[in-house]
Amino acid sequence: MQAVEFKTVIRNHAIQIPDSLHLDSGMPVKVVLLYSESPRKPVSGDADQEIAEYFGCLPYFPERGEQGNFEQRLVID
Repeated sequence: MQAVEFKTVIRNHAIQIPDSLHLDSGMPVKVVLLYSESPRKPVSGDADQEIAEYFGCLPYFPERGEQGNFEQRLVID
């Protein structure tokens, strides 16, 4: 077993592996995460107040401007 250390940023719940490692797709690896702060708030049984207030409400969306002039399609009978 080999160990490699590198720093990266998690994007879309994925960890980018450096190309220099030349690992094959599907190869099993062991990952150990070290981070300085808590990644999430502790989970509790109570709903997050901000989400509870927002849930079911439509946010303000400003009116959309013109989207352009598009060709008209022929009507098929």
